[in-house]
Amino acid sequence: MHSFQTADSVLFNAVYVAGGQESVDTLKASKEPIYFVDEAYNHFKAIGVGKEGAEILTKAGIGSIEPAGGIVAVSEKNGVAAFIEAIAKHRHWTRA
Repeated sequence: MHSFQTADSVLFNAVYVAGGQESVDTLKASKEPIYFVDEAYNHFKAIGVGKEGAEILTKAGIGSIEPAGGIVAVSEKNGVAAFIEAIAKHRHWTRA
């Protein structure tokens, strides 16, 4: 099993940042998860976020959730299919 502590984000096709305020607060307190997400973003990878997980994007300096750019807000009601579609595209060059 890998995480931001044991591998670089470039080794993965996509990154998902789960929600849960306590977990997100813990992640925000460390620079490694912020760097992990920023690195995935800069390599044009798909990024999915749960409700509170969007705070990690903000902390990494990623301004907005934009499905066209491969950044998808994933919830029980929507987003899962959009995130899978974003992963299937592999890279999201529109960010350049």
